[in-house]
Amino acid sequence: MAKQAFYRAAEEMAPDTTADTYLRPAFSLQVRVRRQLWNICWPLLYRPSPRPWHGWRAWVLLIFGAKMGPNCHFYPGSRIWAPWNLECADQVTAGDGTEI
Repeated sequence: MAKQAFYRAAEEMAPDTTADTYLRPAFSLQVRVRRQLWNICWPLLYRPSPRPWHGWRAWVLLIFGAKMGPNCHFYPGSRIWAPWNLECADQVTAGDGTEI
């Protein structure tokens, strides 16, 4: 049975700003800070790593909250937008040019 995606954007927003959608930011401060930190670490730790270092890239993703099964391979040309939302089963591969 396929797993259903569960995500509610309102849970990621600050509660005091949910009244008017035009006056509030799209994401909470915590999500924006995490996103900015990932945007700093991705070109420094993930992108320049050698192609065979799948374990290194998996470790970097795990530090940022990804949930992955064993034997996952992420290549340096893949782009992960929010690793804390990433859930992978066993033997998943994300090749160059992949955006998740």
